[in-house]
Amino acid sequence: MSGVPGRRDSLQGFNNIGKPVPVFSFTETADLSLKLSDTDGLQYIGQCPDINTFAQLNSAQLTSKYLLLSTQQARGKVEVFFIATHSLTNDSSLIDDNGFQIINDTGQVIRRKDRSIMSAEMFGAIGGQDISPVLNNMVLASKTFNIQEAYIPHPLNKIDYTATGGSVVDVTDGIGFNLIGIKTVNKGPAINHISNNIFFRFRKNGPASSSFYEQCSVTGLLIRGRNASNTAAGNDGYAIEASDIIGFHCDIFCTGYTNTYAAAVSLYNDTSFTEQSRVKLHIRNCCNGVHFHRNASAGSTSTNSFMGTDLELSYQAGVSGKSNNGIVVGNLDGTSTSNTFDVNLYASKLKVKYWAEGGSSTRAILVVAKGIVPESTTFDLISDGYGFGTSDTDTTTDPATQLIRVENGGIFRAKCTDQSMQTGLSHRLNQLQRLRNSIFSFQDDTYKVPYTDARPYINPVGMSCICSGTIDVATQQAGSSWLISGLPMGMRIKVTINQYLEGESVTSVQEVWEVLVRGDAQSVICTPLVTNDVLTTTTGLAVINSSFATASFLKSVAAAFGKFWQGDSTRTRLTVRNNNDDNSLTTGASDGRKFRIFLPINASANSILHYSVKLEVV
Repeated sequence: MSGVPGRRDSLQGFNNIGKPVPVFSFTETADLSLKLSDTDGLQYIGQCPDINTFAQLNSAQLTSKYLLLSTQQARGKVEVFFIATHSLTNDSSLIDDNGFQIINDTGQVIRRKDRSIMSAEMFGAIGGQDISPVLNNMVLASKTFNIQEAYIPHPLNKIDYTATGGSVVDVTDGIGFNLIGIKTVNKGPAINHISNNIFFRFRKNGPASSSFYEQCSVTGLLIRGRNASNTAAGNDGYAIEASDIIGFHCDIFCTGYTNTYAAAVSLYNDTSFTEQSRVKLHIRNCCNGVHFHRNASAGSTSTNSFMGTDLELSYQAGVSGKSNNGIVVGNLDGTSTSNTFDVNLYASKLKVKYWAEGGSSTRAILVVAKGIVPESTTFDLISDGYGFGTSDTDTTTDPATQLIRVENGGIFRAKCTDQSMQTGLSHRLNQLQRLRNSIFSFQDDTYKVPYTDARPYINPVGMSCICSGTIDVATQQAGSSWLISGLPMGMRIKVTINQYLEGESVTSVQEVWEVLVRGDAQSVICTPLVTNDVLTTTTGLAVINSSFATASFLKSVAAAFGKFWQGDSTRTRLTVRNNNDDNSLTTGASDGRKFRIFLPINASANSILHYSVKLEVV
């Protein structure tokens, strides 16, 4: 074998008798072969610089492999992957999705070799660029290869994606679609939606589909509603819409949707029904959080059913100058059908954590015309305060927020668990009317009378508010009362009063009353839960022997319900009264739909009275 100088820049092999022979006789060829065999030899293989060059290739073999540097023009970043020819010619049934399957200019179909996962960067997603065409192509690939999970990773360049929106996935064919950012949290990769449309819509044609239950979901994304120039928050569209999907799942973070007639998330009955949705959302700075509505156009096959919805919403209002609603039930655009109810959110579980900030009015839930939330639904509500602070002099009755609001004939009768307020020991009796107006609100002219079934339009069983504080000696000596008015006919309210005088800590007094609201001109009925019926008797004389002697006997007995605590009408502490100080029932134009927390005059009062008063709809 030759020495080192003779072996330089050459490849040596061995012939059939074991003697070394040069494999290549030319220095350039040998040098290239050595470079190709090195760890960075890939750089010497021919590469397609962009998708246009790639489309012009004419593959000679079914297994030809290419290295493509970028699937998108003017992206600023390269994306490298191997692909292999799958079919020499397109039979016109195949679709170019620009990621998993590309059809070149000669009609050849090129497919990605590894399709075990479908991720946005495989289709050319780059931070700072429009991701909507990428999502549209991922939907195409999903249909071609029956891949039902589509991932959106954080962009490598750390610049948020933008989106012109308008993407639609139709699962009528039975192929579901699940858009995934981060699986474990709802605030994942950020997408700035810059068009006044729907960023991404899941839909199914109910009557045309043979697949009743197709799973669709969107999880782990931060979707921001932005203006067209992407310079500020504010979008008149929706982030997500699900139409006629059974079991739709959503767990995302949304902000910036500021149209009073749209929302962050839309559940929309277009052709049939959208039932058993499982929605978990964190929403900030949106006029409406979740909107339940339907197609009311003539000939539509949509129904009113949103049965079985399981919604957990954290909603922080904050769109200044506009109404803010965590949940909206009913069509906001004023369209309606001839049905009794257009939107029925029944047999559902609603859970709302709610912060009232900004806005001309803010509500946890709004039910509008032909919308109903019936008794079969439960509503678990935690409001972090009511938008106003504690005051001993505040007599304002206008609420800063309305936890439950019904308008234009909407009905709310869900069973409620109300855990609102920040401490439970805050507002005063002088703020009691404002608190009542905060926990449920309605248009008085429509809702003071019952619905056609003789029950109240609004009856949020379980909703409550608490006032607590102290009453000084002077007020006790003068007497006072605090009015609750404007209650809907047919509502029942339980009033619980706990109180004690300073210095008698071993003695605490509790009263529990039930208040039954009747008509506009009829006194409410205030009944203590612990009382004695009031008996009225008359006597007479009767002959008791043959000598005509007489004796007194019981002639008649009349019973009346107990109007006072344990039959005692003499009160020196807080109690409950209707429009009359003796709780008698009268008829008069201004007698009805109100009652008072009543403090009788106690001239001998000499110590501070501590109290807690709770109102609860029953």
